[in-house]
Amino acid sequence: MSFSNTLSGNGGNVIGNTADRVHQAVDLAKESAAPTLGKVADAAHRTIDRAAEKATPAAQWVSDSSRQWVSKSGEVADACGTYVRAHPLGSVFGALVIGYFAARMLR
Repeated sequence: MSFSNTLSGNGGNVIGNTADRVHQAVDLAKESAAPTLGKVADAAHRTIDRAAEKATPAAQWVSDSSRQWVSKSGEVADACGTYVRAHPLGSVFGALVIGYFAARMLR
């Protein structure tokens, strides 16, 4: 039921016709906005896909690098342990000297 059917008289027809035209304009705007919104959504999806494609190699590089750092830190810890076992007195003396100077600098 249109708005013009609910009003009586000449003024009612003018208002009703205007309301009908506004309804038609709203329907037309809705129909014309749908393709635009679809294009915007498609562009957003393409942008997200491109960002994901660029981020994947970076994430892989970080993962590989972290594994290398863990491996290297294990090797360094093993080398330090070997040196301390081979030179226990020198290691303790070196640690005391480093601790003394660190304490002096932090005062």
